[in-house]
Amino acid sequence: MRGARLRPLLLIPVVLVAIGLVTLGKHPPFDQAPLDYLFDASTGVLLVVAGLLTWARRPGALTGPLMVIAG
Repeated sequence: MRGARLRPLLLIPVVLVAIGLVTLGKHPPFDQAPLDYLFDASTGVLLVVAGLLTWARRPGALTGPLMVIAG
């Protein structure tokens, strides 16, 4: 049960990486292709959120953890 309460904390590093990707992106420069960075960051965050929700609903299945890792 304790692990279930800590799972949402997995979202913190993902959001930080997404923010870093958007703010520090260099190849191509963010000002030339901002949508590329925003799409990549939002895809990762959405995969982690969906994985956490799936993991909470079916803790015995591996789909949720795999989606979190993919994100």
